[in-house]
Amino acid sequence: MLGVSALRTPNLANVFYRLKLIEAYGTGIQKVLECYADYDAEPVVEVSDNAFKITLPSVNASAPTSRKAKAEGLSARERRVLQLFENAQFIVRKDVEHAIGVSQATAIVLLREMVERGVLQKSGSGRKLKYIRPNGAP
Repeated sequence: MLGVSALRTPNLANVFYRLKLIEAYGTGIQKVLECYADYDAEPVVEVSDNAFKITLPSVNASAPTSRKAKAEGLSARERRVLQLFENAQFIVRKDVEHAIGVSQATAIVLLREMVERGVLQKSGSGRKLKYIRPNGAP
């Protein structure tokens, strides 16, 4: 929890890093905790002498429980995505990855959810896929 990391299997970690299955060494637990920052439910971390176990509560099983989502209708990440439109007419997935500092998979999930709720609209497909604000959106 203090951000200190000691690799027990550096060769395996290096393989995962090169395969882009991990983004950085020793940042996983901190990123998980940051992902739950806006939610009432929190991960449970159990530590023993030689292992740890993290239990992740589901935030997708029911209606959103985000404190900020309840108050404002959007999560902190979603508001940051919408701020990208202040300087652009459209955005792409890579813009979200860089602006928020998330992986490709996380950016895709976030954008998909925003499209499903009508906050964003898809334009194009494949390599030409862009995201725009729907007509009449603030």
